[in-house]
Amino acid sequence: MFDKILTYLYPHKCIFCGEIIKDHLPLESCRYCLSMINFYEGDFPKKELYASQFCDGVFCVAQYEGCLRQAVMKYKFFEKESYFRCFSRLLFEKIQDYHQQKPFDLSLGVPLHKKRLKERGYNQAELISKEISRLLNIKDASYALSKIMHTTRQSLTKKEDRKKNIKDAFRVVDVQEIRLKKILLVDDILTTGSTVEGISKILKEAGAKEVYVGVIAIAGQT
Repeated sequence: MFDKILTYLYPHKCIFCGEIIKDHLPLESCRYCLSMINFYEGDFPKKELYASQFCDGVFCVAQYEGCLRQAVMKYKFFEKESYFRCFSRLLFEKIQDYHQQKPFDLSLGVPLHKKRLKERGYNQAELISKEISRLLNIKDASYALSKIMHTTRQSLTKKEDRKKNIKDAFRVVDVQEIRLKKILLVDDILTTGSTVEGISKILKEAGAKEVYVGVIAIAGQT
């Protein structure tokens, strides 16, 4: 009864168009907007989505375009913190079948430097990682990874300079948590892949058994 009252007073709205959701969906999205998203189909993880030396595979919801792109931008830069619930559920749906067969040990959100975290107020990747860990019933160990250098935003950095921009920016602060673990590394968008590649490398160097990346969208894919 209490939940019904809350829903009446504060109805769920679609994160993509803002309309009140009348259908009983497990997502904060209307059916129309879901139909407009260019979802990736087939079995996951998909290695072909990102050529990597250190990442063992990628889970991704959709291409970075249209209403999904707009919602991710709002989530990341315009204080739409609550969007993590919908994004987490969408990503979970791409991961759950694989996890049931070959389970992950823990998840990690790509960390923000403390200065950027103070500016934004929350770490968008860590929020998704925490919710994904709850849905998968695994441990969130985002605390085991730290960003020790304040770098220029990757989105504002030239493609050819992105790898250099994040060089030595991240550090594993709890090696025992990482060692011999199968890890899901969570971020919002994958573009050139420099960030997740750099982090996957240091996780492998710290003894991680396998590292997979889970993202909401990939930019630049066809």
